[in-house]
Amino acid sequence: RKTVKEIYDEYSLCGRKDKAFATIKKQDALWNNHLLHSFGDKYVDEIRVADINDYLAELYNVKDYSYGYTESFLKMFYLLFGQAYSRGYLSTKDYNRLCMNKNSKIKMPKKRSTDVKEIEIYTDKQIAAFDKYFEDKNVKTADVYFILLMKI
Repeated sequence: RKTVKEIYDEYSLCGRKDKAFATIKKQDALWNNHLLHSFGDKYVDEIRVADINDYLAELYNVKDYSYGYTESFLKMFYLLFGQAYSRGYLSTKDYNRLCMNKNSKIKMPKKRSTDVKEIEIYTDKQIAAFDKYFEDKNVKTADVYFILLMKI
């Protein structure tokens, strides 16, 4: 039996040698700042789907984390459960329940209607203001005229 902390430590030593530096930093930040405190001492084979779904719902709906940021936690859980399964610390039945079965697996909370963004259309004056703002910077505004011409 292994705790989630033991699995993350093992993954850190053996399972991410081919990962990009930024990926490793992001994983470590999520782990050290959030997951370690909430799940580090739990045995991986005792974690229920509801535990994870409730945690993700709290992050998104109560703590008001963005949908994309909350999704990073979901990916971390999939990573941890995959690591546990590949090392034999999680049974096939438990892994399938947590990660594979579309009816039971861990998943993101429903997206709030306020997070569903509509396409914004800017006026020529607004685009000119963006161009002026970005004038001395190393970024450019998108050339929407080309996109509009393609639709005609």
